[in-house]
Amino acid sequence: EIINVGGQKVYPAEVESVLLQLDNVTDAVVIGEPHPITGNIVTARVNLAQPEDAQAFRRRMRQFCRDRLASFKVPVKVEIIDDEQFNARYKRVRR
Repeated sequence: EIINVGGQKVYPAEVESVLLQLDNVTDAVVIGEPHPITGNIVTARVNLAQPEDAQAFRRRMRQFCRDRLASFKVPVKVEIIDDEQFNARYKRVRR
């Protein structure tokens, strides 16, 4: 799957691999969500090992990603979730 952000191609697996390097992140799924101007935005759904202030985590995560990814690959929207992100066949749920 590829996310088209303003004509630029983003591979979810590339962004997920960077997010998984971040302290306190146990799992991450990256998806594209429709946007009226850019076509899509990068959205990250992450599971945290320990509770953390959402605003502080988002700031830390964005800075971490900016240091390692092109700006159009940095997640615009971040959702902190508690549930599993795999289906019964252990495939990532990206919807």
